[in-house]
Amino acid sequence: MEPLFEKLKQEGITTPQRLVLPESTEERNMKAAEMMLAEGTGKIILIGNKEEILAKAKELNLPHIGNATFVDNNDKEVVGKICPTLLRASQKQRHYTGASASHRQRPPLFRMLARESRRC
Repeated sequence: MEPLFEKLKQEGITTPQRLVLPESTEERNMKAAEMMLAEGTGKIILIGNKEEILAKAKELNLPHIGNATFVDNNDKEVVGKICPTLLRASQKQRHYTGASASHRQRPPLFRMLARESRRC
């Protein structure tokens, strides 16, 4: 392995960062998550239906995917916890209402998960 990649890997192991993957059933994302989970270089948050993601992981023979944190963006309870935070953050940048924050939660949901994952 090249020295730069080895250095980055060591940094990831000593201080793992959260990585939120909104397109959790895409093969390339799943393989990247698998590698990070197997090596212990990151804390992975996968957005989507847990059963679908695990079924795809089994199909691709990715045994470490089950160690990720799963957040279902169709779960109204989870979305209800995150929307107020999304609204506060969004209002600092643009002028969103509560309704638009709820509407916008589907792809931008992952933006807030790293911050909110400690509370969920």
